[in-house]
Amino acid sequence: ILQYRFEGKFEMVTDMPEELLLDYYCPKLILQPIVENACMHGLSDCLGNGIVSITVKATDQKLYIVISDNGKGIDQQQVQQLNATLRDVNLQLGPKKNEESKSIALQNVAARIRLLFGNEYGVRIRSARHVGTDVELMIPKVHASDIERYEKEGNYL
Repeated sequence: ILQYRFEGKFEMVTDMPEELLLDYYCPKLILQPIVENACMHGLSDCLGNGIVSITVKATDQKLYIVISDNGKGIDQQQVQQLNATLRDVNLQLGPKKNEESKSIALQNVAARIRLLFGNEYGVRIRSARHVGTDVELMIPKVHASDIERYEKEGNYL
């Protein structure tokens, strides 16, 4: 949908091993807001040759999903502020009261991940001006066949 909306503005590249996609659980709608942010903010001034990539990698216990763009990037002070906000995100969905409503999509995704899987999981940002931005989502490696057991143990997907 985004490629249609931003016609010719960027290319989507994926590196997602089929066994990770088919065998392991990923919460619905955690990628869409991040990819949309990459298109709308990261590539907003790009005149073409924009690239958004989604890469999935795994360790024995975790899945790492990285959404990257080669756009304008974010200055380091803002990256540090965003990462601090994402580390401290309240488990209620949405930004804390009395805070500016910036990065709502990132905060919501981080809050959902932490609510589903616990505080050791979440979202982290790396970026460099005029180079691009990486948004890394870290979730547990839950086999599709274990979802029912996972929920019974008090983890809600």
